[in-house]
Amino acid sequence: MTPPDVDSRLDSFFAPSSIAIVGASAGGIKTGAVPLRYLIDQKFAGPIYPIHPTQTEVQGLPAYPTLRAVGRQIDLAIFAVPAQHALTALD
Repeated sequence: MTPPDVDSRLDSFFAPSSIAIVGASAGGIKTGAVPLRYLIDQKFAGPIYPIHPTQTEVQGLPAYPTLRAVGRQIDLAIFAVPAQHALTALD
């Protein structure tokens, strides 16, 4: 039996109520475009937060320059940035 707090943390991973895509991009087959397009096409029920340092809109959604700029709870973040930029993107 797993403790209840572990179950609730796993819910955020397996059934997130909000998702951020760090490194979101506008189109094509880029790593930052595909998961965002999939979430939109599948009509993800919760908020989707594209994170892009310079764009104000990505694939029709308002974009944020950083995770912190979202200002709301994010259950799951998908990082679609080069490894050397991942730690910076967390700030």
